[in-house]
Amino acid sequence: MTVSLRGINKKFGSEQAVLHDINLDLGASDFVSLIGPSGCGKSTLLRIIAGILDSSSGTMSFSDDTQDHQDISFVFQEPTLLPWLTVDTNVQLPLRMQGVDYQLRSEVSKELLAKVGLVGAAEKYPRQLSGGMKMRVSIARALSVKPKLLLLDEPFGALDEMTRNNLNEELLRIRSEESWSALFVTHSVAEAVFLSSRVLVMAANPGRVAHIVDIPLAYPRTHETREDVAFSDLVRKVTKALHSVKNMSFQDVADSSLTSEAFSQIHV
Repeated sequence: MTVSLRGINKKFGSEQAVLHDINLDLGASDFVSLIGPSGCGKSTLLRIIAGILDSSSGTMSFSDDTQDHQDISFVFQEPTLLPWLTVDTNVQLPLRMQGVDYQLRSEVSKELLAKVGLVGAAEKYPRQLSGGMKMRVSIARALSVKPKLLLLDEPFGALDEMTRNNLNEELLRIRSEESWSALFVTHSVAEAVFLSSRVLVMAANPGRVAHIVDIPLAYPRTHETREDVAFSDLVRKVTKALHSVKNMSFQDVADSSLTSEAFSQIHV
C-alpha cells in the first residue's frame, strides 16, 4: 500500500494551525516514524490518514489496489481493550463486526496470539494482563483484518525499556512475515531509529516536517543492532535534529527544502 500526502493543513476552528503543509510519501514496505515535541501534531496526522479527522486543506491519495481507509488499522496509545471480553474475543472483535463467521475469526485469533506470544492467555481478561501483554493483544487485534498500513500512536510509551525493546523486535518480526507498511509515533529517538527506514522530525506551532533522516540499517534488526556504532551515530543524528527544532521558527522551516540532503548539512 502506498500513501501520498500533499499540502496537508489542519486547523481546529479559528485556532492556530495544528499542521502546516505536510508532504509525505509512504511506500508499500516503508516503516516511517514521526518524532517531535509534544503538540506538534503527530497524533493529529495519524488520525487524518486513518480518516478519523478531516484535513482543513491538502490532498491524500492511496494506491489503486487500496480501498481507502478500509485497509488501515490503528494502534492507540492505550490498549483500549474491552474489559468484559477475553483476550481471544477482543482480538476477534473487528472480524466479528465485519460479519466473519466464528470458525474463521477463531483461527485468525489463534494464529495472531501465537505470533505475539499469548496463546496461553487467550481466555484471560484484560485485568489479568500486564501492560506489555495488553499492548500485544491490541496489536494482534489491529492485525486481525490484515491491514496494508498500520498506524501506531506511541503504543509502547508507557512500558519499561526492556519490555519496549522486546516489543520493538517482535513488531519487526511480525512485519517481516506479513509485509504491511507502518507510520509510528514515538518520543523515543532510539525506538524511532531501531524500527524505521526513515524518521521524520517535526517542529511545532504549527506542526510541520523540519528534517527527514534516512535510516540505512539492514533488516532484520535485533538487540545486537542497538550495539552497532552505526546505530549510535544515527541516534545522535536524530537527537541533534530534534534539539534543533526547539528554537526553530516557522520561517526557518519554510525556508528549508525539508530533504535528507538538506539535513545532511547538519554535522554530527
